[in-house]
Amino acid sequence: KNNLIEEKAFIKFFSSDTQPTERVQYLFKAFKHENHGGVSLSSFVIGLDQALLGSALEKASFLVGALEYKRNKKVYKDVCLAVLGPVEDSKSIFVMKNKHGREYAHVEQFREWATLPGNVDFDNAFGVFKLLPSVEEEAEIVREMFQRHQTLQPGSTWYALSQRWWQAWKDYVAYDQDQTQNKPDSKHNKTPSGTPQMPSKTQLRRRLRPISIENADLSGGMFSGDLKMGLVENVDYTLVPKEVWLKLVEWYGGGPEYPRKVIEVGGQTKMTRVEVFLLGLYIVTVDPKTGDFDRTNSIEQLFSCQTPLAAIESLARTRFQIQTDAKTRLWVCDSEGERRRLTGENPQRQRGNQDLVDQEPQPKGDLEEDLRNEPNGGDVQLPDYDEAAVAEDEGNADGKAAGVSIGDCDIEHGDILMLEVQDDKGAKRGESSWPLDRIHKAYKDWKKMRKGDVLDARDR
Repeated sequence: KNNLIEEKAFIKFFSSDTQPTERVQYLFKAFKHENHGGVSLSSFVIGLDQALLGSALEKASFLVGALEYKRNKKVYKDVCLAVLGPVEDSKSIFVMKNKHGREYAHVEQFREWATLPGNVDFDNAFGVFKLLPSVEEEAEIVREMFQRHQTLQPGSTWYALSQRWWQAWKDYVAYDQDQTQNKPDSKHNKTPSGTPQMPSKTQLRRRLRPISIENADLSGGMFSGDLKMGLVENVDYTLVPKEVWLKLVEWYGGGPEYPRKVIEVGGQTKMTRVEVFLLGLYIVTVDPKTGDFDRTNSIEQLFSCQTPLAAIESLARTRFQIQTDAKTRLWVCDSEGERRRLTGENPQRQRGNQDLVDQEPQPKGDLEEDLRNEPNGGDVQLPDYDEAAVAEDEGNADGKAAGVSIGDCDIEHGDILMLEVQDDKGAKRGESSWPLDRIHKAYKDWKKMRKGDVLDARDR
């Protein structure tokens, strides 16, 4: 009302189960009031700055404004207890009594006493205004969260966070310092004379609150959510548990986010680690006429190396709206244009899944550029297929039947997976029902042609 914060609205907003109305009512008095009894927005901001970010003397002065009785230079003990709760060593400060027997202290004596370390818990006194925890509380909350995540649990989620931002935050909250040095009554915070020690300019600079989380220096991959190649843990990024990430976002905001799962790797001796670098794949359909990619529609997505081929095939069938009764099979086309069918007999990577987790994906040439930009595609050399493998029973040969994952196959970051759909066009002519089989046979027939052979063209 009249651009002023009125006492009634102030009490309604700040009162809660943990912040009694009486305490909020006294704290309202600490702000500079206008002629109409309300508090202007500028006065409110100035008061908050003094209470939450000010020096011990400034905080004590703000507290006096809340406790002083009718500006008569007296702070009564009962009022002080209502705002602060139990106060240690209160007998040494509230030594005077009025004619009614109420104990009180002179304002200047109380202010001096309140500035001494350990006498007043300002975080508790002004907790009603705190939308964010103190630097000490932030550090302690994150430490406790890390204590709950000392071992990696398969399936749990961790987040990649810029090491630059993480270090700035740790400097701000003094995360790596001896925790006893952060306590108000610690001997480390006092000079030999016992008075509070002022922080140095270097310490003040380090305690500047960082801006919102900035993970842009981790971005740069070919796929949405991909990490830039060549990043090194604890140099370019650090990994934090999901609850730590969510808490930091709650306090600071920002992003983008890079969630990563914990997986088990290895043979008989299992190891757990965060799969930081995922496999980015393009998934397309096969043009039944040309055997080339159908570039009108594609899936571009990151996958775990432990994603089953069956899951990828199911995703492709759903996204490309393949009929439920239609048979499909998967092919991979690498950066060299080589195609091969993905079956349970595919060779495994010699280095195994573990290195897929440890090493970032390697660059893949310009095949992804072709996928986006070439209208008709280039000449792709078809390999000499194994006729026996092609004729093998589909139900037994498919990787989905064998439970094969993409990490078991020779698939790399940026490869193209091709979904081939069986049709009945070839069967009507006594040919294979698989488009690539028909195209391959025609390709082999052309390879047999020699100079001078006679061609007979006919309309099918």
